[in-house]
Formats: sequence, structure tokens, C-alpha cells
Amino acid sequence: MKKYLLLLLALVLSFSPMLSQQDEYEEEQIETTEEHHPSNEIGVFMGATSYTGTGSWTAFTIGLEYEHIFHFTPAVFLSGFAEMITGDHSEYLFGLPIGIEYSGFKLYMAPSIVIEKEHSEATPTEHKVQLPKIQSGEENLKESTLKFFLRLGTGYKFHFGHFSLTPNIAVDIISSKTYAVYGITFGYGF
Repeated sequence: MKKYLLLLLALVLSFSPMLSQQDEYEEEQIETTEEHHPSNEIGVFMGATSYTGTGSWTAFTIGLEYEHIFHFTPAVFLSGFAEMITGDHSEYLFGLPIGIEYSGFKLYMAPSIVIEKEHSEATPTEHKVQLPKIQSGEENLKESTLKFFLRLGTGYKFHFGHFSLTPNIAVDIISSKTYAVYGITFGYGF
């Protein structure tokens, strides 16, 4: 009986390196079959921007985004965006977000600029007829202004092959005023 137990133990020990190699091979196969997300992505943002202070308003916002993902754990990304806010005045926003993405959850901050253009009530023919008014102090403003601001945002990216859908929300802090930007980004990875 002891001989059979020793023989069985010897067989188990001799096959154990083969079994551990087979486990490593299966783990490699699992890693290679995991879904690989592309490193670059372009997207179209559609949403709204809301200001809730005195004279609150909400306006339609559309934008373009580009994102490059560095595949670490968690993934680090660097991107750029250009947005246009429409309404009774136009604003153009440009920024360079940097952030992290882990299991689809994104968290980022973006140093940015905004160019504001005021609409006037006069028609183009009235502009030619009117003489420029001389105003004092802050009333003599240009038609467009440039301001720097910070955007803090978050979102969750759903992957569908090379396509993605990202509902997101951000807060823009411009001249001590806060604006909420929310919407969905439709992306394509390559």
C-alpha cells in the first residue's frame, strides 16, 4: 500500500509543473481576449450649459472633443475640446482636459478659455448709420471678451466596440461664477 501511495505522490508531483504551465497559458489567453480599447478617440458633445445665479439661463451647447488615452491602471488621458454655446449671446470655449479613467468612470480638470460675443439688437444697416458712442468706464466694452477659467468634470464611458457613449457633467468656474455643463458625448475610437 505504501508503494502505491508513493507512486501516486510521485505522479502528482511530476504533473504539477505541467498543470501550473497550463494555468499560465489559460491566463495569457484570457488577457489577450479581453476587450482592448483604442488609444485615440474623437467625439461630438451635445448638451446644455446652465447658469443659476442672478439672471439665470440655460443654453444649447455643442462641441468637438479629442482624447488620447495612456493605458495605465487607472488610465490617464489628455484631451482637447472646442464648444459653442448658443442663445442671446454666443460663447466659444476651448480647453485641455487631463484626467483619469478607471473602469469607465472619468474624472478630469481642464484649464480653458472662453470667448464671449455679445449680440446687438441693431441690424447691419443700422450699424453703418450709427456713430460710435463714447462711454466711460466699464460701459465702453468690446464686442467680444476673452477669459481664462477652470473646468472640473466627471462622466461614465460606455463602450460598444470602437464606439462609446459618455454621459457627463462639469462645472465651469469663470470670474467667480459657476456654470453647469451637462450632456452626452458620442465617440469613435481608433
